Amino acid sequence: MNFNDLGHFNEDVMKVTNFSPPKRGAVIQLTKKEAVQLAKHWGIFPKF
Repeated sequence: MNFNDLGHFNEDVMKVTNFSPPKRGAVIQLTKKEAVQLAKHWGIFPKF
């Protein structure tokens, strides 16, 4: 898997608008291929 460093909130592409800084875990986007690889690793078999 490859991840791109997006930087920090309020810098470059990650702009915070209409809410205070996050207080919990982040949400990331995955490609279908990445999701399948993670599902296989953790032994789950979701329907896409």
